[in-house]
Amino acid sequence: MRAILAMTLWAATAAWCAPLEFNLRDTAGVIHTAAEWHGHPLIVLFFVTSDCPVTNSYVPEMNRIHEEYAPRGVLFLAVQSDVTIPEADVVRYARDFHYGYPVLLDPRQTMVRLAGATITPQVAVLTPEPQLLYLGRIDNRVADFGSERLTATEADLREALDSALAGKPVPHPRTKSVGCAIHRAADPEEQDLPEGKGKQAVVKVCTVCHGLGQIRKQRLDKSEWSDTVAEMTDRGAEADDRDFDAIIDYLATQFGRAAKVQMNTAPIPELKTVLGFSTDEAEAIVAQRQQHGRFRDWQDVALTPGADAAKVEAKKQLMAFQ
Repeated sequence: MRAILAMTLWAATAAWCAPLEFNLRDTAGVIHTAAEWHGHPLIVLFFVTSDCPVTNSYVPEMNRIHEEYAPRGVLFLAVQSDVTIPEADVVRYARDFHYGYPVLLDPRQTMVRLAGATITPQVAVLTPEPQLLYLGRIDNRVADFGSERLTATEADLREALDSALAGKPVPHPRTKSVGCAIHRAADPEEQDLPEGKGKQAVVKVCTVCHGLGQIRKQRLDKSEWSDTVAEMTDRGAEADDRDFDAIIDYLATQFGRAAKVQMNTAPIPELKTVLGFSTDEAEAIVAQRQQHGRFRDWQDVALTPGADAAKVEAKKQLMAFQ
């Protein structure tokens, strides 16, 4: 029996996960991708929002830490975590508070989900792979709302950076953050995932290192899904036995060897991998249903401009239209 896993932040990407991918613009209009992370020993993500007073009080210290550790190769990025704030306000905020590094706009909360951030300000320290080495407060200056020290007595982020740069484990890989709660935006991939017992466990456990699209493009039998989930636990996935059993049952039912592709919700990777459509064809099919509504049957799919009708017909037995 699998034991309940202890809390760990050394969560590497499982072998079957796709490499980290993102494409985010900062407040200066510059595009940032995962390729930027390579060549840096560590990446620091400051999770911030423009209307949180605790966040704003920490910007000077965040800038000081950046000035101290950037020369040692550490990459610093701030992440605007509240998706409801207008972009123009975020641009003005980054300028007025003199951030010394890029402030990313994260409309789908990609970085929030990657790190598991819940509070602003909160900081994550990652490796390029990525491995999450530290998540928590910057220091202990703010003990609680209304309780603040004149100066910090525990420099948690600096301690984490010094340890990781020296090749040592972070002494305190998770600390309690004090600030403003991050409100999670609805994830379209989560909404489109087929309903069934175990869905919420999949969403909770399996999205730390990858998007749900990486799950949907798999077609494995129950023993293969069990092996995959076991590998996830070895690499840091956290859940109890009941959750893991529910995950395996759900995945084997919804994405087993004989599972059909739900054409009204399938993401591009699933259309490409399972049905063999090209990227252009898969993108056209998704665009068609977004613009014209749900497909009723394979003939509707075959009418998609840019899709090969003969290929659609050849794959019709693998399609479902719930």
